[in-house]
Amino acid sequence: GLAYVHQRLGDRAAQQTALRTLVADHPGHPLAGSARLVLADAAFQGQSFDEALRLYEEVVERDGPNQERLHARYMIGWLAFNGDAPQLALEHWALVVRSAGPDPTQRMLAESAMRDCVMAYARVGRPEAARAFFLQVAPAHASALLVALARRYVDEGRADDAARLGVMVPPR
Repeated sequence: GLAYVHQRLGDRAAQQTALRTLVADHPGHPLAGSARLVLADAAFQGQSFDEALRLYEEVVERDGPNQERLHARYMIGWLAFNGDAPQLALEHWALVVRSAGPDPTQRMLAESAMRDCVMAYARVGRPEAARAFFLQVAPAHASALLVALARRYVDEGRADDAARLGVMVPPR
């Protein structure tokens, strides 16, 4: 509650102090995961990537709402991608897609993760294995993801890779 009041007053430093205190003094508290997530997002936005990664990993490792763990895993994917580890990013984003439940917020996150999977797959995946990969990750969306991958290949000047996907790339 104190962190919320500080947030409403615009005192971000006091908000983060309250959240850090909650996490340090009561790590198993039901709101500690949410506090870690807020702190991790703030660290990410402040470009303190090591701190953000540590906090996101704590959220993923602890029991808590699936939404929090999915968000943390999604952001770990971005940290990996931006850290030049697209294979690791792809693994995290694919897990987000497969783990999302029917909750609308989780579905929106899964849709973002699907788009990001295309971006990461273009960097590390083989075109001939793309259909099997996307069928495993998101069977209902595999065709659309293959078209998106083909579009990405074409945009990157990789028309031969796009052709190996066996899908039509609609003109822009």
